[in-house]
Amino acid sequence: MNIQLRFEHPKNGHDCDKRLAEWHLHIGGIYTLEKAEMGAWHTDIYLKEVPGIAFNSVLFCPVNPAPCGCVHHAKDRTPCEHDLGLVPVGKTIRDVTQGAYPLC
Repeated sequence: MNIQLRFEHPKNGHDCDKRLAEWHLHIGGIYTLEKAEMGAWHTDIYLKEVPGIAFNSVLFCPVNPAPCGCVHHAKDRTPCEHDLGLVPVGKTIRDVTQGAYPLC
């Protein structure tokens, strides 16, 4: 799976998230997802082009959004768990984690 993300939201996230992105990414740049680690409050994104550095998922939008209908796509265009390949389309976080995380 080759998931592409665009750095489109440089003002999202905490100050440290913004600074890290400013140092390593270009606004409008398209990056390839290496892996995503989902936490209870945010998701860390690792990019093939910037190895070893975790970025906050709210800084990005999916280049090809998953056909899941999640509110993220209409509201702020940030990637949801379907876009990141963490959950199959048609399933929810609750399906995969037995309710450990809130719904998309």
